[in-house]
Amino acid sequence: MANQTFVFQEGQHALMTGALDWDTTTNIRCALLAATVTPDPDDNAADTQYSIQGTSYLATPASRTATIDDSNNRVRYDMTSPVTFTAVVAGNAVDKMLVYWDADGGGEAAIETADLYIACFEFTSLTPNGGDITVTLSTSPDAAFIGTNTVS
Repeated sequence: MANQTFVFQEGQHALMTGALDWDTTTNIRCALLAATVTPDPDDNAADTQYSIQGTSYLATPASRTATIDDSNNRVRYDMTSPVTFTAVVAGNAVDKMLVYWDADGGGEAAIETADLYIACFEFTSLTPNGGDITVTLSTSPDAAFIGTNTVS
């Protein structure tokens, strides 16, 4: 899954049916995932709770927009870029950012069965050292959901 972005099936279903409004739904979170985690587009939080190493591995995007992109024949789900994870506690290597809806809004460092996986972005693996991790999102018109292209 080298530098691959995908939308989880349940996330896509929620966006398409209106169960999740990308522009206005609160409690959309981003989480850094360990390099040992292997998400699959058909995973869902009810069956597979990904491990998050602590609250410093969580961030909340400042804003989100859904727009119709007629020139590229798609709907684009964009987030404010970059997404910054502040003072990430040293731990295992990370190489993915999970975007999910935190059902109870608690921002806890654990995925719960009621949460909803939306998308996953993969980037070059790095090991947190206590500093900030910044994920810069691609502006490529080829991505229906804006993908990750750099991390620092």
